[in-house]
Amino acid sequence: MAVVKTPHTDIRIKGSIPNKLIELLLQEYGKSVKITGDNPDEKLDVFRTDWYRNIKKKLTPGAYLRIFRQNSHMTQADLGKAIGGLPRQHVSNMENGSRR
Repeated sequence: MAVVKTPHTDIRIKGSIPNKLIELLLQEYGKSVKITGDNPDEKLDVFRTDWYRNIKKKLTPGAYLRIFRQNSHMTQADLGKAIGGLPRQHVSNMENGSRR
């Protein structure tokens, strides 16, 4: 009598996985297949996650200003002009919290 212990098989696939491949894995490995990750039918509200709450606690008004400016592809000088002709240094001071 021989006892053979098979090693743990770990297959990781990222991205959109064709249903045919999932069916093949289920046929080959049966109930031991565990599918984890993003489910397109299941949506996650990022604003209700602990991650978002922790990040939000750390953000200052200056950080919000910097994020807005960077997402708008603006320099500090561009933002200063757009909000009433403020000098670049004034915008920098607002982002760093040394000026309101």
